[in-house]
Amino acid sequence: MNPDKKTEIAVIEAPYNKQIKLEEMDYDGGMHLYRITIKERSRFTTLDLDPDTARELAQNLIEWANKHTGD
Repeated sequence: MNPDKKTEIAVIEAPYNKQIKLEEMDYDGGMHLYRITIKERSRFTTLDLDPDTARELAQNLIEWANKHTGD
């Protein structure tokens, strides 16, 4: 299933030469997904998240980052 509109949000350079690409995927039926693509050399891992899953992931990332601020 191909999106009707794809919007790049950000590209993040991560440790160990990995790249994280964030995109919004919009479909005609009203479905919206948040796509995370992790590139590691020639290997790609893609996750499509619905809003509830994206919110849960974001909250966990914030909690972890806040716990390790200043490390």
